[in-house]
Amino acid sequence: MPNSIKFDSTELLNTTYIPRYVKHESSTDRELGIMNLARDNGSVLVNDRRGTKTITLKGILTGATESALETAIDNFKELFSRQQKNLDISWAGSTRRYVATCKSHNFDRDYFHLLFVPWTAEFIVLNGVGEDLSETIIVDSESFGQNYKTKTISLGGTASPKIKFSIDVNSPNNYIYGVQLKNTATGEAIMAYSDISSLHNKILEIDTRLKTVKIDGFSSKYIGMFPNFIVGNNKIMITLGDIVDQEFSDIVIGNSFPIYQSLRAGQSFTVPYTNSTYRSIWLHMSYIGDPVVICDVRIETDNNGEPSGTLVSANSKGDIDKSEMAGGSINDWYKVNFDGNFTLHSNTPYWIVVKMSGPAGDVNNRYNWGYEDSIRATYKNGNASFYDSGWTDWPTTDALFKICYGGINDLNFPQEYSISQIKRFL
Repeated sequence: MPNSIKFDSTELLNTTYIPRYVKHESSTDRELGIMNLARDNGSVLVNDRRGTKTITLKGILTGATESALETAIDNFKELFSRQQKNLDISWAGSTRRYVATCKSHNFDRDYFHLLFVPWTAEFIVLNGVGEDLSETIIVDSESFGQNYKTKTISLGGTASPKIKFSIDVNSPNNYIYGVQLKNTATGEAIMAYSDISSLHNKILEIDTRLKTVKIDGFSSKYIGMFPNFIVGNNKIMITLGDIVDQEFSDIVIGNSFPIYQSLRAGQSFTVPYTNSTYRSIWLHMSYIGDPVVICDVRIETDNNGEPSGTLVSANSKGDIDKSEMAGGSINDWYKVNFDGNFTLHSNTPYWIVVKMSGPAGDVNNRYNWGYEDSIRATYKNGNASFYDSGWTDWPTTDALFKICYGGINDLNFPQEYSISQIKRFL
């Protein structure tokens, strides 16, 4: 038997309400989405979710006089009429909290019930879980010095865990505008960002339990979804700046577009959300011979299905040269920083254009931009195009790229983050 039962801070385990039992240990019903196999026996599990939880209480209500009992009944009815209040059940040195609403509250009164009356109550817990009253610290102010951190965290409880993640962003050069939290097992990720100023000296908090994202205590913009986790070990990834949005990075054969003189290549793409923190791109490139000028990288608007020659923004340009390509003639991933942050709008075609900065080079002195074609070209939101004397569409080809938002990383400055959870129980 519990040693305390409180509803909306009112103690029920006393000489007035006298509970006989409270049944709260049973798990919620498991709702399974099942689909029968076609042309075969058996079924497959499509989805799995938990429903509401029911908690039943039973006891005896007493009063010193008949009038006092009637008053106690009215007070009891009012108490249990309150919606979505804390039902705290304590036993064995711990307390479990349910946010509950009383669905039914009955008095089984007989003729001899003058100073007492049996009662029952059934509570519904809409989220189906109970919770600890206090947080459990999972990671306590841990530091790292790169633009990303992977970490395996162990989460407790018996219901799907929810975490609170916070990070004190350190970006003295004011480069970092976004932070991503990702569950690497599921790919679920959320990117919180500021489109007004960098996150330097700001505390960013992502609470997957309350479904809130805050910067210095104020609600913040975010993209993506709150990641789900499992009881036990979970591998997460934290990224500050240079957060990949759109990409085609599946390298199988690794053909290359030649980039020299007037020859240039383009790759179209779209983004799912409007965002103003685009700042970098990764390209799979190499060089041959001695290209004497730099290679320009531009984000251009679309003109009837081909690059327009017009920059999206004065900031949407950058460059790379052979001194930055350690792999030489072997294609590798290289990051290009644009001149500043710029905005891309959702569901709008844009083009990545790679070209020499001047009419130089030849077939033996050139840059190369990798691509895949045919069934290996799997990017769904655009395709490649190649320019000689004009643009020629390559509809079954995709150039290799990763375009990033959230600003760029401020290298070699330590970041400090913490993770906690309020354990949840079925």
